[in-house]
Amino acid sequence: MEVSFVENQAVVTDIDSLNTILRKGDILLSIDGETINDIIENKKMFISASNHDAFLRVISTELVQTNKEQLQVKYDRGGKEFSDFVTCLPISKVNLYSRISKAKPLLRYVGDSILCVYLGSTIGGSIPDKIEANGIIIDLRCYPNGKKVKGYWDFEQLYPTTQPFAAITTGSIENHGLFHFKRVNYAGVMHENPSYYKGVKVLIVNEITQSQAEYMAMKYKCSPNTYIIGSTTAGADGDITFLPLPGGLRTSLTGLGIYYPDGTEAQRIGILPDIWIKPTIKGIRQGRDELLEKAVEIINSKREI
Repeated sequence: MEVSFVENQAVVTDIDSLNTILRKGDILLSIDGETINDIIENKKMFISASNHDAFLRVISTELVQTNKEQLQVKYDRGGKEFSDFVTCLPISKVNLYSRISKAKPLLRYVGDSILCVYLGSTIGGSIPDKIEANGIIIDLRCYPNGKKVKGYWDFEQLYPTTQPFAAITTGSIENHGLFHFKRVNYAGVMHENPSYYKGVKVLIVNEITQSQAEYMAMKYKCSPNTYIIGSTTAGADGDITFLPLPGGLRTSLTGLGIYYPDGTEAQRIGILPDIWIKPTIKGIRQGRDELLEKAVEIINSKREI
């Protein structure tokens, strides 16, 4: 079962087990007699997140994690309150990566010949050398599947020429605490590319968009005629260094600072959309992907200008 915070409420957004009576769009009110707000208050001191949206993403998974075989759940469905028990599964039977990587095709067409690219595809595939479509939607509500998805890193068809997209800072070994700009990273090809894709491109992001997905959003955004829609991303990109701690514990940190070429910080803040839009409880109950619908709407409106 997948829970997300929608309209400031804990909402069931996906069901991966037939052993639950819950449905998409149900609003969780309490778990084992403890209200959702109380659970958040009790757990928030233990949650590490770069911004509020990322915090809600993390706490939403904590709500239904337990060592018990059952949880008593009170929930709202269509304005009526219900209470029932849900069966809990052992972690060995749970897909811990279901939020960031799904069995969806890498490439599919939606609307009027609009190409939708889902970089978290577990099916995999390759970015085509030539794109023929009335628009491109790149769904970054995932983590890029580098093992199965090929060609997404360069995606040279998007750029007429090379463009700077990120500035990197590193720490000084000689002067602890001092960080300096080390390099600027570029997207696109070094030569002119007159055959680049000139249609409208829309990137979809939200709080699940983290690390390399955020980096790709920065990279794709510098291509012409590109818009970002959705909500604040996780604000957590850069390399990862793991640090062992006493007691068999382990934590991680990044030693790189990630900025836009103009010096604007990307970490903690996240990627800010051009057009803000979030799912609604009504849309989830209807089985709609409102962000994808908005992306299609934007491409169609821009094509008509």
